Amino acid sequence: MKSLAILSFLLFFFNYTAEAKVYKDIKVGTYQATIDLNDYAGQPFFEVMKNVIYPAINEEAAKQTAPDHLTGIKNGEGVEVSLGRDVTTFHVKYKADHELEVERSGRSFGVVGAGSVKKYVADASYKHYLNTLEAVLAGNDKDVRAFYSAIIKVMADSDARELAALKTEYKQVAADFVAIYVAEQYRRLTATKGSHLGSNHQWDDALVQVTLLSAFHSGQTKMTMFYEGEFTAKVFNQNECLYNAPADVRRATVAKRDAVLYDYWQFTVRSECPGRSGVNLTRRDFEKLGTALTKVQFGAIKGWDLGADYNKNFFKAATAELLEGKFAYKATDYTKTLVDVLMTVRAQANAITATLAK
Repeated sequence: MKSLAILSFLLFFFNYTAEAKVYKDIKVGTYQATIDLNDYAGQPFFEVMKNVIYPAINEEAAKQTAPDHLTGIKNGEGVEVSLGRDVTTFHVKYKADHELEVERSGRSFGVVGAGSVKKYVADASYKHYLNTLEAVLAGNDKDVRAFYSAIIKVMADSDARELAALKTEYKQVAADFVAIYVAEQYRRLTATKGSHLGSNHQWDDALVQVTLLSAFHSGQTKMTMFYEGEFTAKVFNQNECLYNAPADVRRATVAKRDAVLYDYWQFTVRSECPGRSGVNLTRRDFEKLGTALTKVQFGAIKGWDLGADYNKNFFKAATAELLEGKFAYKATDYTKTLVDVLMTVRAQANAITATLAK
């Protein structure tokens, strides 16, 4: 039985984080448990998550009978967190917080399309999210700024109105981001029965930090990242299972390739590799990049006393405040400042890369 439990664990993480399923023109059922996020505009998202979304997902756990996630969506099961007329998210087949392995349960879908037939319904993996994020961040500054402003305002004060003005491809990535974010916050909250963010399963934190740091990578002519502690443009393919495996003799012969954004998603190095995977596994590397960028580019943000943590790692500190909605300034002002920083680091990415590569 123990071996079956381990196999189930591995299959869940492999499927959730490695494989994406994107459906087109799906007729969805009418959701009874619908939360319109814009009804709570002005409140930090975490407060809405803790007081409204989390209890709803918890309560709906016992009411779902569909054999699979897509059928659940077609039946209107689970919880809908609506972000606007044509952007929404569905959260299906999550267990309640008193059930075993609740943190491994459920799927969240980013959805774009008005009416009952949705043009885009994505069970987004991290690899899919990072691939599509990289693609849209290759766009012009106006579109990239609008994208970051829209998703940060969702986190900062539950205001999703800016999503409506995004181009379709940006809406899709934004919907996937919010869907994954809700999923990871729910899983993290289950450890404390919804009272506060626990110290385990900090997948929401990893998601946000990497999303913010992606602004830097989007400005680079050639993607260069911290990989196993080294600032480099070359990495191993994930399926080689060589990330952070210094003792593996294959490292001397396996060829590396150019880095891409989804290299922030990796497998653990285990005998059954590929096994557990995710963005959180590269935490040492993406936090090292955040610290390096802060040292090279920022220091204190002129005119803003954001605190000592921001002067150590701006991106980590911003993520921590976004996750719990604790700001020293108004959310609208904070959002603009954060987006300005992201666009500055994007604009100066090649110069910063040259400095870090020395």
